[in-house]
Amino acid sequence: GEDGDIRTHILVQYKNDKVRLLANNGVRVVASSVLVDADVSDAAEGDTFTIPSWRLRKFVASVKKPESEITLNHEGGSTKVSDTRGSGKMGSLDPKDFLYWDDIFTASEPQGLKPVGRLPAILGYNRSFISDGDKQLALQATECRDGVFYATDSVGVSMVKSPAFATSKMRIHGKDIAALMTFLAIPGITEVELFEHDNCLFLRRPDDSEGLIGVSKWVAEFPALKINSSEPDKCWFTLDTDQVKDALDFFVAFADKSDTNLWFRFDSPGSVTLSMATGANSSESAEQKIPFLESDSISALEDAGFKGFA
Repeated sequence: GEDGDIRTHILVQYKNDKVRLLANNGVRVVASSVLVDADVSDAAEGDTFTIPSWRLRKFVASVKKPESEITLNHEGGSTKVSDTRGSGKMGSLDPKDFLYWDDIFTASEPQGLKPVGRLPAILGYNRSFISDGDKQLALQATECRDGVFYATDSVGVSMVKSPAFATSKMRIHGKDIAALMTFLAIPGITEVELFEHDNCLFLRRPDDSEGLIGVSKWVAEFPALKINSSEPDKCWFTLDTDQVKDALDFFVAFADKSDTNLWFRFDSPGSVTLSMATGANSSESAEQKIPFLESDSISALEDAGFKGFA
């Protein structure tokens, strides 16, 4: 059954006077955390045992009082789990079969503290440009080079600059982004420690929990795009963020679910018209006009016959 797969188990480890929980899904994601203020008895340095992750989560979720204490007592091939309501046993596997990753983390290079909100903002944006299911492996990830995060789906290209990651060489598969963002959304810190290895990326909370997540570095390098970002923009404009969000909320009520294109049309001076196809079985579009906060050389678009983009 599922409990017989070591990848579905958490490893409980007593080391350096701390109780640590470690996980490895056997694919690309690992994690660990210290049980803060855990009381330990009859345990020796280096003692380990495993317990099915999903069963332990179910038990913890069933505890209604936050102040309740949970006891784990490993006995032979099983672990007795109990609280004030009673107890039960969960099967354990041989901890020697656990997929340890400690050596990789120890060998990783510390990259310093990073703002905890910056990486989710970058990954959340680039995720829309990562190719989903494309046969070209290089397009299934976002990669950081010289402080710029790149992503492309062969149609559009995203470049997000962040000086905080100037030395980073992370390359993250699109399907691993959700796990990282969930980890970074845990409240209580403003910065996170970054560690990088040739094969892996690690993020660790700088608090007593020492909460850590690691994802494998994607195998395929991002394409070498010929983009000269030092060239001046031929034209540009800025819009009010709240007005754009209001327009998107407006479109949700009318938009055709099968057509996800958002059109930007330059058909009147000093503004841009946003539009989306409606789901009313008609050729009409829902539209919202948003004035420029700033702009330059928009007329160059008209001179070139460029009416807009999607």
